[in-house]
Amino acid sequence: MINVFLVDDHEIVREGFKKLVKEHNDINIAGEAKSAEEVIERMPKIACDVMLIDLYLPNKNGYQLLVELKKQHPEIKAIIMSINPEQKSALRAYKLGAAGYLCKDSSIQEIIKAIHKTHENGRYISPEYAELLAFQTIYSNQDEVEKLTDIETNILIMLYKGLEIREIAKKTNLSVVSVFNYRKKIFENLKLQNNLDMIHFVKENIILG
Repeated sequence: MINVFLVDDHEIVREGFKKLVKEHNDINIAGEAKSAEEVIERMPKIACDVMLIDLYLPNKNGYQLLVELKKQHPEIKAIIMSINPEQKSALRAYKLGAAGYLCKDSSIQEIIKAIHKTHENGRYISPEYAELLAFQTIYSNQDEVEKLTDIETNILIMLYKGLEIREIAKKTNLSVVSVFNYRKKIFENLKLQNNLDMIHFVKENIILG
């Protein structure tokens, strides 16, 4: 039996999820809360295997709750639920210790799969984040990296892997000129003079898994 704790400020979301998981006999809703503050207050008594956390909670957000959860209950697997599909949000969640990151419009089948995977293996990466997160991107210079958009991050990784401009254009559905301009902007923002600088930057700031 997998004990799951729900954290979402919308009661309709919590009630809807509880109804949907009734069909799954191996999942038990062990508790619920509508705010990070409520969870933190109850933290010493909380007993669960997996915690589903809404990213955009009032006052303290899901990231802040995640940090506190990892301090007090590192054994609990946290899955961040968000309306935001942006890769940087997912990366930040994983860096803070999340076991999974899902969009709130994910199917119940994917949510159940994520619960099982995190309980069994400790981590779940949904398909839309798999390629980027396969690199286990961990940044040592956050100020520089924050200058990069998602597409720039992807292009930087492909450049590091040795792909030519035309190959990157084909993979990203961008024109060759657009990719060339992205490369120029990336190099300018990161103060890179040449490909050797780029390779050093990736090696120093991105841990490749």
